[in-house]
Amino acid sequence: MLKQKTKNICPLVQDLLEDCYCVRMGSQDIEKAVYFCSRNYQTCELYKINFLNNKGVLFHV
Repeated sequence: MLKQKTKNICPLVQDLLEDCYCVRMGSQDIEKAVYFCSRNYQTCELYKINFLNNKGVLFHV
């Protein structure tokens, strides 16, 4: 995967956590993936748990 830093994409997308909406992409996750994995990632609970709570260090739960 091409690693490109952008403020419009969730940093967890590059890490491909198995719980992320963009990895699961089932019919119930598509809307969440579009919403949370792009510009709104800072409001995503998965982002908050895995990134913000660990002061910018990725942590797999």
